Amino acid sequence: MKKLLTVVLSVILLCGCFAVTAFMADEGGLSFKENTVYFVDNDLEADPVTIEAYIYINKRVISNKSFGSVFGNYRGIPDTGGMALDIAAGGHPKLRIKDERYSDEHRDKGDGTYLATYEFTDVSVCQSRWVHLTIVRDMKNLEIRCYIDGELKGTMPAKDLDVFSRCEYVVGGDMTNLNQNYFRSGKLGSLAVYSDIRTEAEIKKDMEKVGTEDLILHYDFMDNTEETPAVLTDLSKYKNNATFSRIFIDEKEPVTDYAYTFAVLGDTQSVVLNSPLYFNKMYEYIYDNINEKNIEMVLGVGDITDTNNGANTPYEWQVVLEGMKIIDDYVPQIPVRGNHDSVFWYDKTMAEINYADIIDGHMVDGDYKTTYVDMEIGGIPYLFLQLDFFLTNDMVEWAKSVVEKFPNHNVIVSTHAYMNANDEILDKGDWLDPSSYGKDYITAQSLWDNFLSQYENIVLVLCGHVSTGTVSTTQRKGVHGNTVTEMLIDFQGTDDTFRSTGISENSGGFVTLLHFSEDGKKVTVENYSTILEKYFYDYNQFTVELDTVTDKKYVKPVKTPVPPRTAVTATEIKMSIDSLTAFVNGEAKTLDAAPIIRNSRTMLPVRFVAENLGATVGWDDATKTVTIRNDTTTIEIVIGSGLAKVNNKNVPLDSPAFIENSRTYLPVRVVAENLGATVLWDDATKTATLSK
Repeated sequence: MKKLLTVVLSVILLCGCFAVTAFMADEGGLSFKENTVYFVDNDLEADPVTIEAYIYINKRVISNKSFGSVFGNYRGIPDTGGMALDIAAGGHPKLRIKDERYSDEHRDKGDGTYLATYEFTDVSVCQSRWVHLTIVRDMKNLEIRCYIDGELKGTMPAKDLDVFSRCEYVVGGDMTNLNQNYFRSGKLGSLAVYSDIRTEAEIKKDMEKVGTEDLILHYDFMDNTEETPAVLTDLSKYKNNATFSRIFIDEKEPVTDYAYTFAVLGDTQSVVLNSPLYFNKMYEYIYDNINEKNIEMVLGVGDITDTNNGANTPYEWQVVLEGMKIIDDYVPQIPVRGNHDSVFWYDKTMAEINYADIIDGHMVDGDYKTTYVDMEIGGIPYLFLQLDFFLTNDMVEWAKSVVEKFPNHNVIVSTHAYMNANDEILDKGDWLDPSSYGKDYITAQSLWDNFLSQYENIVLVLCGHVSTGTVSTTQRKGVHGNTVTEMLIDFQGTDDTFRSTGISENSGGFVTLLHFSEDGKKVTVENYSTILEKYFYDYNQFTVELDTVTDKKYVKPVKTPVPPRTAVTATEIKMSIDSLTAFVNGEAKTLDAAPIIRNSRTMLPVRFVAENLGATVGWDDATKTVTIRNDTTTIEIVIGSGLAKVNNKNVPLDSPAFIENSRTYLPVRVVAENLGATVLWDDATKTATLSK
């Protein structure tokens, strides 16, 4: 009788357990994939305090790598708060929290961030069943608690980190570049996020039926039948759905309903430093689409180059000038100076492109850093106002006087540092705010308070400086009730991720296109990787309404036809010290002799370099002379000599040529530069890049 009673009780308990969890087998749920992301449509109503999720991971999945993020908006960049709930290696729940606050102590350390990580190493969700995981962030008692199936399994002391962004959350990932932390090798059955501290009793009730009090997000995936549903429906009262977005897009519906286009280049510093050929490709893409997309203007947001003052600085600005010259005769361009851009080289380069010819006013005569351009585009009056990175009160007063001269123009303001990745304006104490660079500079918040919010004809603000993989866009109300649209466009971190992950050798070469309706009020945004020849994120393809001040409509002017671009074959050679592998235009080549360093100078095998730069190499054994020729130049170098002859003129060598293992080595610069190439040296990787 006792045995029968035990069996009956066991069945009842099992049924009760099934009623609570409702997840007893590997059924239903949602899997996440590489190259995809689910963005929560709107900012959260409150900070996440309790996160509950049903998770299925097979216990046979053995991984020494993280399973990724279940939910979060962590970006990993300075001055942008965020959080992420991860499943670490071994199936351990892990919470990452990054505070927005900043201190001189952290600036001295060079990180500008408070980051706390809480990993429950004694807990695993890899159990070949649906596991109900709850993480509670209790700031009253300064602890983080972890519950499995409603039972407390771990407690960790917490830092007082409760200030982080409520914007741009991701389900099944986070906001790092390319969603590299997407949730992998498992499934998500449901997700519930609360703004309050859930007790153990409440969590157990939530397992049976999700509570509604203080619930700010709730997604249930168990009845999902689609592999990649287009929308995840929020069951909370806020109806804050999450929308599916591809990261790399081979094809999409073309934008056709527009009259004219502005192209915007975010911070290009990583491209210019690491791959000048890719920088050219960005401008070649613009050139090739001037006619087809009716590009009327090219705008920049600063940090064109990476090295403000160093050995590479002149080289980088030469790269910039060559790229800008591609479009110079066919479409106006208005750059902006960033904190990485040398004042001397910026002014020098701007004086050599059409920017110098279209400027209608300078804050300081002869200075290209703070200017304005008054231009009608198809009959619509625009005022383009460019403000230097180092914001001052004098600059604000000058900008006011300019805008007041043009009350009937749509004003577009471009400056380098203004908005953070969380859509908030940079302010005093923020790691990247202009005021943090010197006591004479004002904050970006002051720029808004005292200028941008004060004029109803300021319709659009463009900025960079803060790395983000998205075209971060927000709208704020000015003092007159007008709407100011703001866009942060900076893909430098994504360029670096492309390089580090091997997606592309050096960058994505991103161009953002703003397609305007004929009245200038509707803007359709497209973001495109000119290197992959793919659109980047569905999320970055959207439409926004501008609050313009003119009723004029665009009329396409008669223009000089843009001829087809003549293809120019460029050569880029990458060679690393002691490596027998070189890269010519990205293609791996095997060397018979590796580059070496001798007398603190980089010495390269002469024949490989010269022939790939279009020259021939001759050798006179009697005189031990190397002769290198192309159509215009003859270089003669005698082994061991401190002089070379270039077109019969003596040129001193910083290191003599020599022979080692039957291979002739010459100093890299004298050969490359006299054959029309530039040389970039990366000391960290001991790599020489020759570009022609």
